[in-house]
Amino acid sequence: MRVIFFKFLFFFFLVSHPITSVAENRFLSVIDDVPLLSGLEERELSASVFDSSRGRITEVEAYGPVTLGSIGEFYSNILPRFGWNLISKKNRSLASGPNASWSWGRGSEKLVIEVINIGENIEVSFLHTFPNEQRH
Repeated sequence: MRVIFFKFLFFFFLVSHPITSVAENRFLSVIDDVPLLSGLEERELSASVFDSSRGRITEVEAYGPVTLGSIGEFYSNILPRFGWNLISKKNRSLASGPNASWSWGRGSEKLVIEVINIGENIEVSFLHTFPNEQRH
């Protein structure tokens, strides 16, 4: 009976938490636990890291022929699996088309994803701040 129960739990976990979406994607070069949506390419030489005694700031850009909706859906589904909680979401419409930004938090860390529609491609910037917890 216990074997059947554990098989049921294992099956339920696989159905409710598919692993494929993370396995099929790469991760950002300077933010190791943020996956890069399939279809986006990290912009060469866009990654920057700033370290100080107060913490770390990393930024990287990506682009690709994806939709604003696919970006929102992907990161809304995947980031909570890495412990991120949605803080805010903003949509705005500019002359170039729809644009959006999402702010995520995890403890004292913050991740901001900004999306700009530039015609056939979407530009995405990722800004990650990680304050140093030690007080001087």
